Amino acid sequence: MSALTFTLKIAPQQRVDVAPLTPDNLAGKSAADIAALALQCGNRTLRADEVSPSKATTPAKSASPSPAPSWTTSAKA
Repeated sequence: MSALTFTLKIAPQQRVDVAPLTPDNLAGKSAADIAALALQCGNRTLRADEVSPSKATTPAKSASPSPAPSWTTSAKA
């Protein structure tokens, strides 16, 4: 299983609903499919790749399940 890291590349004026970015919903999707997912931001709908580039990594094996995707806020205002 690989992990995805999402980092904001914009400074949205409204909150971004990342509910579609769950492990169950992302399972089996290609990078292009994930990039095209619709995310609500206020009254606008944005593609996931408009909000954040995603980077896939393969974590070291562990017995615990992988966490949900995390967001960091490094976008410049």
